[in-house]
Amino acid sequence: MSIPKKKRELISLAQKVLSKHQLDAEQSKLNVLDWSKFDEKIQQALAMQNTAEDLARKSKLTTEQCDLLLQDIHDHLRSSRDVLTGVFKSEMKKLGDWGYDVIESARVAKAKKEAV
Repeated sequence: MSIPKKKRELISLAQKVLSKHQLDAEQSKLNVLDWSKFDEKIQQALAMQNTAEDLARKSKLTTEQCDLLLQDIHDHLRSSRDVLTGVFKSEMKKLGDWGYDVIESARVAKAKKEAV
């Protein structure tokens, strides 16, 4: 007989074993072990597992909502960059004033290629 590795299944088995132990009372074969503290531990583990699963669901939903917002922000920033690129076509460094990282090496490489 194997003991489950998944948390929810482990808690479920512990509840079943404890329930049978309590039902058998004085006749329980598990009276050789101290089960007196385990009811509370099982309940705590179950509550914590429920909280963890709830937080995982909330985290996934929050991440999905954030991703949607970030896609809109990304698209708007791209459009803004494109507008500024048109306005400052000959002064690309000006985009740095708006917070964009201007990579000068690409422009220098293009200028060198055109000069040849």
